[in-house]
Amino acid sequence: TGKKTSPPRSIGLAFLAMILFAVLNVLYKIAIQLGANAGWMIAFAACSWSACAALLVVIRKRRTMPRNNWVFLPITGCLKSIAFFTLLYAFRRGGDASVVVPIAQLSFLVTIVWAALVLREPLTRPKIIGLCFAVAAILSFAVRAG
Repeated sequence: TGKKTSPPRSIGLAFLAMILFAVLNVLYKIAIQLGANAGWMIAFAACSWSACAALLVVIRKRRTMPRNNWVFLPITGCLKSIAFFTLLYAFRRGGDASVVVPIAQLSFLVTIVWAALVLREPLTRPKIIGLCFAVAAILSFAVRAG
């Protein structure tokens, strides 16, 4: 057929990640409501990520860091921290998890556009239609009934 599709296992893992992120985001909201400090949450998340990364290095026996990592690690780490802080701050300002999280998760729209522009991934008509429906769905969550 010539069409490139994602293997079923990767789709299953993506669904698992979706569920885990949903649980995580609700826990973030609860923690902030109970007075958690956003700075400490970010610091502990960084420590947890570091421990998991170290474990992965040991398990995979790849102890040498590729040269490209020195460029991308600081950038992605900073972006992740800023995005995480922004989400926590939105919760602190009283944002509902059912509104704030879906809007924050619209990052997939930007990812799809960037992937098309930077990685030259195809932006097909079905993807564009799906994106329009996704935006409409998220906006319907964000609009308060009057």
